[in-house]
Amino acid sequence: MTLRVMYVPFALSLSVLGGGQAQVAGVPTLARLLIFSKAALALDGGLTGGNSGVVGIAATTLLGPWVAVSAAGSMVLPTERHSFSSYGASADVGYLIHLGVAQWDSAGVSHLHVPLGLNMPLAWCVKSDRAWLVWVGGRRDLERVTPGSQSAYSDDAWAYSVGLSVETSSRFGFQLAGDRTSRSKHDWSLSAGMHVALRTLPKGTRTRYFSDSAFTQHPCGSLPASMAGH
Repeated sequence: MTLRVMYVPFALSLSVLGGGQAQVAGVPTLARLLIFSKAALALDGGLTGGNSGVVGIAATTLLGPWVAVSAAGSMVLPTERHSFSSYGASADVGYLIHLGVAQWDSAGVSHLHVPLGLNMPLAWCVKSDRAWLVWVGGRRDLERVTPGSQSAYSDDAWAYSVGLSVETSSRFGFQLAGDRTSRSKHDWSLSAGMHVALRTLPKGTRTRYFSDSAFTQHPCGSLPASMAGH
């Protein structure tokens, strides 16, 4: 199987915080599939290394055949601090390059977060009415921290995420994701959730990328086999 711009369409899902910085506060930077629809709404929840919970919502839509954009918001529920909200937006270009921005204020400290990264599938199976994908992503988290009236400083870090996305042509699907950064052993987050398609495609059709001959002739595969030319 020829490995073209091996994708990972994405969207935003919402997970949990404890200090974790993924997309919006505490949310794994989640690769999101849009195979049988052009827009979807996701709901998630999760847990972080700081023992905080998060709930959130995200909306994703396609802008042309190769760009998926998302807007998301989350509510972080720490065990020993006041809850706070976070919001952001992101785009996946070519289902491979991930760009995003998010902002939140917690305990008098303002955070501006800009994740820049790549997504890559590890294994997948794309049929006419259902599909699943296991993916991994790596990125650089650029973050500007402003502690009240003090001078702002940078708190950049390397990060990675892994996940599973399941899609069906009947509107509903679900996603699992995990995220970890290099800041500390406690800077991780896990999430699980479901999504519903808002603009479904006609039965038996898929979005343009997944209609490619690589998926119609070899609907199931894995990255090592593809790289080996199988």
